[in-house]
Amino acid sequence: LLIREMIKHSLRWSGDRKPDNINADRFFLTLMDLCLEQMQISDLFTLPKAQSPEIEKVLQYTTENLSTDLSLEDAANLIAVSPRTLTRHLQSEIHMTWGQYLKQLRMLKAMDYLADGMTVTETALEVGYGNMSAFSTAFSSFTDLTPTQYQSQFE
Repeated sequence: LLIREMIKHSLRWSGDRKPDNINADRFFLTLMDLCLEQMQISDLFTLPKAQSPEIEKVLQYTTENLSTDLSLEDAANLIAVSPRTLTRHLQSEIHMTWGQYLKQLRMLKAMDYLADGMTVTETALEVGYGNMSAFSTAFSSFTDLTPTQYQSQFE
């Protein structure tokens, strides 16, 4: 949120308006430091990539069926392994459990949908939550904002 506001603020220096060098230098160095710091913690806002075709198939299936009632067992059956074996493979390849991947995928998709103007209810259903309270709680713990607060940043 701070970085976004700083970027908006920097637009005042576009075009004919030239910043005074000392303040602009401090401002942009601070912005750069914040961006570098954010990049170091950005794993929260990205999804890991599969290394094997089997795990890629599971991750693709999970993405394509996000709004349905997904289960680890269904994902394991997709590649003809036990849930325990799938869990070991996922941990080895993407360093997450299937449940962790699913939650992160749901939250990242929800962020996209809300930013694009989808309603909170539509978003919750689209990412697999039938309970608005559960969605709001999960979203808030992931972003530190309620879905409505997050969405208001894009209006």
